[in-house]
Amino acid sequence: MHPVMITVPGWAFKFIVPALILWGLYSIVVNVNRSGSAPAKKPAEGDAKGAAADKGPIADSPANALLSIAIGIGVFAYAAPLGLHGSNGEKAIQVIKGFARGPIWKGVWESLPIYSYGVMLGLSLVVGWYVVLGLTDRQGLPRDKMADCYVFTAFMAVVGARVLYFLTNLDEFSSPLQILQLRSGGLVAYGGFLGGLLGSAIYLYRNGFSLWKWADAAVPALGSGLMITRLGCYMYGCDFGEPLPPRAPAWLKFLGTFPHWNDGH
Repeated sequence: MHPVMITVPGWAFKFIVPALILWGLYSIVVNVNRSGSAPAKKPAEGDAKGAAADKGPIADSPANALLSIAIGIGVFAYAAPLGLHGSNGEKAIQVIKGFARGPIWKGVWESLPIYSYGVMLGLSLVVGWYVVLGLTDRQGLPRDKMADCYVFTAFMAVVGARVLYFLTNLDEFSSPLQILQLRSGGLVAYGGFLGGLLGSAIYLYRNGFSLWKWADAAVPALGSGLMITRLGCYMYGCDFGEPLPPRAPAWLKFLGTFPHWNDGH
């Protein structure tokens, strides 16, 4: 089984970067207009649909708008032929100047490999979003607050998974700053669980919600997330068991044999 991956060509980022930034700017304008308009009529008590309509879609939140712009600038800094040097502040200025220069957009941008484990991790977060928010509705928890809790929990889970990978593979890193190089090394599931649990506890405590009610809604998403991400790791070839015996069926060897095995392991 060969590693499953796709490659995003460099020219595609020339469309993706402006789209992300324009979406973020649009969301900011929507929020400014919403805050400057007259308050809408208060919905009747228990009218969840009316409350949701007044609040607006989650995608239009200021935090998501800024995140969209930041991702767009980050992708530009990665893919565009900039040749950054100097301090972090100087590099930021070079990125901004490069963004405004026409020749940079006409040049050849770097392609980006997208690996199966990263795609399946993203899919697990999307599936978990719908599972968790559907179950928190049944628990009587406010949807908007639980959506924020989910985002914070997911972020802390990824941080925890990365930190534990760093701590258990110190020989792969020459300095602690390399922990930020996400394309070098990987993640550890146990660290993700501990980081997510810590993130949930912090958010829920600060906002006065029960950890146990949240846990009842989040645990099914934890199970589905483990299943989906393990499938992604298997497709790439980093999760496997014992080698198949010589007499194993050919179709089973095709599904479970990784050509990059060497030195008998």
